[in-house]
Formats: sequence, structure tokens, C-alpha cells
Amino acid sequence: MHMAYPDLSDPLWNTAIVQLLVETATTITRLDQRISASPVASSWLNRASWSGYAAALASQGHEIEEIDIFSRECNVPLPSRSPIATTSDPMAGLMAWQSRLHDGTRHHWSDGLTFPFEPPESWSERPALLRALELQARAARHAAKLDIWLHLPFLLKRLGVSHIVLPVLVAGDKALRLAPEDSGITRRYLRRLAAAAKDGIALLDAMEGDRMRFAAAIARSHRPGKLGQLAVMLMRYPATSPARAAAELDIGISGASKLLKRAAEQDLIVPIGDRHNWQVYLSPDLAVRFGFKQASRGRPPALPRSEPSLDTILSAFDAEMEAFDRRIGALAPSPQI
Repeated sequence: MHMAYPDLSDPLWNTAIVQLLVETATTITRLDQRISASPVASSWLNRASWSGYAAALASQGHEIEEIDIFSRECNVPLPSRSPIATTSDPMAGLMAWQSRLHDGTRHHWSDGLTFPFEPPESWSERPALLRALELQARAARHAAKLDIWLHLPFLLKRLGVSHIVLPVLVAGDKALRLAPEDSGITRRYLRRLAAAAKDGIALLDAMEGDRMRFAAAIARSHRPGKLGQLAVMLMRYPATSPARAAAELDIGISGASKLLKRAAEQDLIVPIGDRHNWQVYLSPDLAVRFGFKQASRGRPPALPRSEPSLDTILSAFDAEMEAFDRRIGALAPSPQI
């Protein structure tokens, strides 16, 4: 006998769900608007995709943490982390998923559904966030695949929740498959989405702040050397080492070590461990996020104010980021829809 599952797009309304729904929708809208106008949007999408993929792996039960994905994608082993040891390769789908993020093709929300679905008459009147939850629940019951969780950011865009695909918006829940009558599913889903959107905003704040601080450091310097190129590299790959920086910036390891130490002395990056030429450096937000540095207390220092000389450096910096993104993008595989 077919089990009658609850329709998560039409819950038993109460004050808590309404408040969560409003908070979640508002936070996602803030993130969506910020990304649409941010000069670091492309680099943010890259880093946010690592965090979103980590959330999907956790939802699927893989014991791979976000820090391991950052380490792998930056090609820099981080202290205290062992190599990922699994019988399969759960990271195999990351590159194809990232490619899909840049696909500009317009899709209807029903495109690509893997299960039969006849929308109820009031379907279009229900909140888009809850319609996305219902579709994800049906997909999760149909197949136990990682792609179910990774599809949610695309579904939210297709339903009009966001204007672009926001890869941090991954909110998997095994209860969708194993305990579909769990009364807490909707609240957990909304809380996780709100937390993911807030995390995305915090990441954007950190990256935009790094951009301004690097530009100010270059403006103060009489001989900035490769400091601008280092800033561009760190936007895309926020974990580095002298060997990694030397290869990327086409300089010697000794020169890369001096450049990284110089950036660390100005608090632009954070050194972790103590291995000389194998010293590892992280962007300040990642050092705090991964527990290598304590978060600063009190009000954060004000960012440098915009002025003509700084604006010129920022324009050059943004042009270099665009060129770097084009070079990296040329190496990516074609989107798989």
C-alpha cells in the first residue's frame, strides 16, 4: 500500500513557521542582492560552492569536513588533517556541479524531475521555499543520491527565491527519506537555509574586506611587488604555502616566502604551523573558521575609506581578478545539465 506522505508545501501553520519563513526569505534576499553587486562575486561563488558541497556530503553521511575540501581544492595540506580515505570518491562530482553554477540557461522548476508529480491546484500560491522543500522531499524518497541535496540551490532559483544560484543554500535532511512524518522537518529546513544564507553574507563581508585591506596595503607600499597578484590568488584559493604561491605567481620559493611573510606582518593573511618553506597561510576568516585563530573581540577595525588612489588600485585589482577567473574558467569542463 502506498504511504500518504505529508505535503511539506502546505504545513500546519503556526507563528514559529511563519517567523522562520519570513526570516529565511529575507536573509536569502539580502545575500542575493549583495552578490549581484559585489566585485568579488565570482570568487565568492567558488568558495561558497566548496561549503555547499561539504554540507551535501554531510547530509549524505560522508565523513568529510569542509576544511578537507578547502585543503584539497587549494592543493595545500593543512596541519592536523589526515588525507581523505574512502573506498569511493565522493569529491568526483564537485567540478561538474561548479560548472553548472555558471550555466545561464533558463529552466522551469519542473525540468529534470526524476519522479512523477502533478502539482495541486493551489501550488503556485504556496511559498516558494516550501515548494522547494516538497520537491526535494519527493526526490529524496525517489533516490538516495548526493545530487538531491546539490540540486536545491538551482531549484530555489527556478522558483524565484533568488536571481542567481547561491551554492551555500544546501539543506539536506535524511529525515526526508527515513522519517518523512517527522514534524520538525520544516523548521529544521528553514533554520538551515537561514543559517547558510547568513554564513554566505559573512563570507562575502570577509572577502570584500580582504579586497579593501590588500588595496590599502598596496597603496601604502613604495614597492608592492607581487602583493596584488597574491591578493587575486587568495581570493580564489584562500589557503596557500610558499611552494604553492611560487608556482602560481611564477617566482622562486624564497621570494614567495618573503611575500607571504610580508602579507602576514600586515595581518592580510594568517600563518598556521611552523614549517619554514612549508609554512601554510590562510585568509583571516578561514583561520578563525577552522579553529587556527581565535575570533577578535569587540568592534572590528574600520575598513579603509575610498579615495582616488585607492579606487585606482581597486580597479586594477578587479581587472586582475577577472583575468584570473577567465584563465581558471578556461580549464573547467563543460556544464552538465
